[in-house]
Amino acid sequence: MVSYAKLGSHGTAYVSVFFSATVIVACWVATIQLFQTINSFYDEVMEEIDLFKVLSNDAWNGMIDLRNKHAFRLKRNNMDYGDQGAGGYVRPPKARPICRWTARSSRSFFGL
Repeated sequence: MVSYAKLGSHGTAYVSVFFSATVIVACWVATIQLFQTINSFYDEVMEEIDLFKVLSNDAWNGMIDLRNKHAFRLKRNNMDYGDQGAGGYVRPPKARPICRWTARSSRSFFGL
């Protein structure tokens, strides 16, 4: 085993440089592996997104085809309801929306 006392201050510097270089190389290797891992994860995610895109487009096209098949159905006309009053089916009047301010007194904005 080498004694640090025999190496002197130059020997300590050499050992420090060696350990520093080893740590730097280890950091480089770890960084490269990290980039490779991130890139492979990115590729997997992009493949999954492409698969999802294909599935969603197929589903959408199926919905559009289904809609187009039923687009040519005949709409009911007023005569289908029989003789109900003057000329067929009469729709009930639309309900007027009630504003919360009209429920209060009309004397003031705050209903006082």
